Amino acid sequence: MAGRDSVFVNARVRLPGTRGRRAVAGHVVEYIATRPGADRSATASDLRRADLAERMELAGYCAARPGSTALFDADGAVPVAEARRRLGAAEGAVSTWVVSVRRDEAAELGLSCKGEWQAYCRSHLAPALAEAMGVPESDVRWVAAVHLNSKASIHVHVLAFSASGSFDSLIPKPRLERARRGLVDAGLARAVAAEDAARDRARDAAVSAAGSLGVPAATLGLPEEGRVSYAHLRRWHPDAAARVDAALEA
Repeated sequence: MAGRDSVFVNARVRLPGTRGRRAVAGHVVEYIATRPGADRSATASDLRRADLAERMELAGYCAARPGSTALFDADGAVPVAEARRRLGAAEGAVSTWVVSVRRDEAAELGLSCKGEWQAYCRSHLAPALAEAMGVPESDVRWVAAVHLNSKASIHVHVLAFSASGSFDSLIPKPRLERARRGLVDAGLARAVAAEDAARDRARDAAVSAAGSLGVPAATLGLPEEGRVSYAHLRRWHPDAAARVDAALEA
């Protein structure tokens, strides 16, 4: 079952004027976009956005033909050349992020394919990156690519910067931890919701079963100490849980 250690978030900062910062606009973005395992498939979201952009005649957008690039941003597919241009022209620092999940838990988390990762990134990256970089969400810019080649994990690489260039320093630890917590919580949301629903169903079943036993039977059949919840009974009072199961099957 997925837990807080199921979603991993790593972050680095490439400061302006450094060799690492210059590399981001060169081989780093090309690496995440073209390495084996980078998912270049056209998602349904990409196709819808491309169709809308074409009908609205948004200048330059159609150069990013869905399926021709692994890179995407908040608005759609992004060609490698365009990503390099943006990163090269951007002032300030660039933060590089990797969010990964265990492959065997990806389906449970709803992060098993490119389309699901795109939805996750487009919903949750901006607030987390704004928190980390200390800028408004409207100032956040990012490009990302999903990698599926690892046997152990599925992950997304993210390159982020501020449009204004105001993000130009290392990220303070408290802000970084808040950003990480936000991304982890978002990654776990689906699994947590499913677990809560299962717990509610078990609780309702336990309450219904206890009620059907009648007051004397329930009083004698349930333990004197502890919570009257099915999960608690199953773990600490298996004999009582067995009686609840028997009542449900009766």
